[in-house]
Amino acid sequence: MTQTTHGVEPVRAHGGLRRLRRGDLQSPKELSASVLGKANFQSVLQVEIERALQDDLTLLVAGIRIRPLPGHDQTALAGRQLPDELLERIRSVHENIKVVVVSAEELLLLLPSVRRRPDGEAAVNHLIEVLTPPLVVDGLDHHLSPMIGAAMLGHESPSAELLVDGANLALSECDESNPAMMFHPYQRVRQERRADLQSDLRAAVLDDQIKAALQPAFNLESGELVALEAFARWNRAGKGPVPPFEFVALAKDAGVGHLLTRQVLEQSVDGISRYQSENPDTFRPVTLWLNVSPDDVSHPEFPRLIIDAIDQNEDITIGLELSPSPDAEARDIHRSLKRLVSRGARVAIGDFGIGNANLTVLQQLPYDAVKLDRALIRQIAGNSDAANLVGALIEMADLLKLETTAQGIETESQLDIVTELGCAISQGYYHAEPTSTNEELHQWFTR
Repeated sequence: MTQTTHGVEPVRAHGGLRRLRRGDLQSPKELSASVLGKANFQSVLQVEIERALQDDLTLLVAGIRIRPLPGHDQTALAGRQLPDELLERIRSVHENIKVVVVSAEELLLLLPSVRRRPDGEAAVNHLIEVLTPPLVVDGLDHHLSPMIGAAMLGHESPSAELLVDGANLALSECDESNPAMMFHPYQRVRQERRADLQSDLRAAVLDDQIKAALQPAFNLESGELVALEAFARWNRAGKGPVPPFEFVALAKDAGVGHLLTRQVLEQSVDGISRYQSENPDTFRPVTLWLNVSPDDVSHPEFPRLIIDAIDQNEDITIGLELSPSPDAEARDIHRSLKRLVSRGARVAIGDFGIGNANLTVLQQLPYDAVKLDRALIRQIAGNSDAANLVGALIEMADLLKLETTAQGIETESQLDIVTELGCAISQGYYHAEPTSTNEELHQWFTR
């Protein structure tokens, strides 16, 4: 059975679907499918828990996230009304499902008196099946993009609060590849560890314990240093270094996302400027690339942060690397990026060639560079298909007059291939690991 990267199995049909569809699930006759208020849901759920325990049955609670309905009356939605077609789809899974409208994009469901776990898993799969087709809104197809997290009675103490919390935990781990997840107790352990990490991260950022490290990028024709990419480094007190992928995305939830970005940028600009003043004969202008998220760009203080960095040193061009995502295409993001480009910043698409990159955005937004994804570069040696794909991406970028950087170069053979394919710039551990020492900077500038 396929596992997610978190080690929790996504929902798969384990049987029971045929019994589910013919209504062969035990349910008390006095309950009918309806939309409840949140307070009523909790009380109904607690009654159903006690009934299931008495009858040696189980039950299922599911949290469902959907795309908000365009133009739908949010006041009506808050008043527990759902479009008839959407409610009928939910009822088609089983007539005794109870529904709570939590928000414009979140529902809670209760399927009472389920015989066994496979029946609950079948119900979740059926919900994904009936909610996946688009809903017609004002004559237009609206894709709900459902994600479902579910919890079944039996894993933990029999309380309504724990079941709802378990469903929400499972929902938080859903993604496009695994849109439905069943709760596992380890998710709660992982949540507690995440809360501890978040607390320590917040303290570390507020105490200026996050350090910036720089990695060089070299022009493949001249061999000269042309850019430096800034990375955040955190040595957690008493527990050693924490990988950036574990804490950078967590900074927003810890309430210190913008402060972390500011510290990394300011430390990097100060470090390069210090080297420049000490080594004026070897220094030459460079681009300093900073990885940013849509949340960074939309922060009200972000434009001033970047403009101040631009004004601090005219020999350092500030580059903003933004990975493709639906949020990155929002209009306020566009406006902010265009404003910063007009003040001298550069913008690159990160992780190019994989994920959600919308090629039309390359012409609509002020991008002047692309960073080829490390996962693609890792495959090009000995894989002609991967090499051909990278070559096609480089050709396309050239046609659009976009500078290309091959990230993640770790071997000489990878370097030879991207050079032969016409890539402009190379970056990776083959050249150097990220560091902040003046000695390393001197080696890179005098290479």
